[in-house]
Amino acid sequence: MLVSQLMESMFAGMRESPLFGGGGPAEKPWRSMMLQEYGKAIAESGTLGIGRMTHDEIARLYASQAEQPS
Repeated sequence: MLVSQLMESMFAGMRESPLFGGGGPAEKPWRSMMLQEYGKAIAESGTLGIGRMTHDEIARLYASQAEQPS
C-alpha cells in the first residue's frame, strides 16, 4: 500500500498518455489500477528494503532498551 501511494505521488505530475486514451475520463482509474499493481510487484520483490530497514531499527531499539539498567 505504501509503495502504491509513493507511485501515485510520483506519477501525479505526469501528463496524460496516449496509451490510456490521451487523458479521457477513463485514464485516471486505469492509471490508479496500474500503479497499484506496480506497487504490489515492487513490494513483493523486496527490492526497496523498507522491511529490512524497519526490522533492523526495531531490533536496535530493543537492544538499546535491554542494555539500560532498570
